Amino acid sequence: EVATVLHSAAKLHLLGWRPARELVEGLMLRATATADSLEPQGASILMWALAKMEQKPHAALLEAVQHQATATIRGFKPQGVSNLLWSLATMREQPQPFLLDAMQRQAVKTAPGFKAQEVKDVLWALATLEVAPEPELVSAMQRQAMATAGEWNPQIIANLTWALAKMDQTPDRALLEAMQKKAVATADRFNHGGVTMFMWALATMGETPHADLLTAMQRRATATASGSTPQGVSNLLWALAKMRKKADR
Repeated sequence: EVATVLHSAAKLHLLGWRPARELVEGLMLRATATADSLEPQGASILMWALAKMEQKPHAALLEAVQHQATATIRGFKPQGVSNLLWSLATMREQPQPFLLDAMQRQAVKTAPGFKAQEVKDVLWALATLEVAPEPELVSAMQRQAMATAGEWNPQIIANLTWALAKMDQTPDRALLEAMQKKAVATADRFNHGGVTMFMWALATMGETPHADLLTAMQRRATATASGSTPQGVSNLLWALAKMRKKADR
């Protein structure tokens, strides 16, 4: 089916192959014509493939996929929910309210099956799309984040914390403590962007990091300075200044 072909093309794209625009256009037209037969997995991998290939979907295809995904929402598993939301956010395509409602409800219902990466992707997507999440979703995703703490890596920690801060959501204290502890243990695997994102999120939440975390992150920021950007440096300095000001009170 079309979704499988696009998925294979996206995999090749990640290896350096660039599909002809005409090929992608033709596949999108075909996908639009057959959208009402898409299964949940097909809908999610279709949008994932387009996002990975940096291809903007036709408006008609986007509309058709969202309607079909909503109609088949009960068949969506955690990976499908996270992939579809991640794809829309990556392409900066604002989902229709009916799809957002359905996706959030399904995420809550299937939350115990989410992996840490999928929890992060759902919250990152909503934050990127500037969507106000349902309280039930935030609670369910935080609980599952704690349940999958053994899967955390620096990217998950940084993105998860950033998403919660961006949506003005205060993490549960146990979750926040666990993320800080894990960040210290994995500090040597953070890149500069991860350090900046994590510290910005903590400062935005009004948190004062533990001394060992602050030391570890500052050391890592120095070690990875060659990978910094002007905006990243600015955000990091702002975060450190805000934390220092709060600590001095």
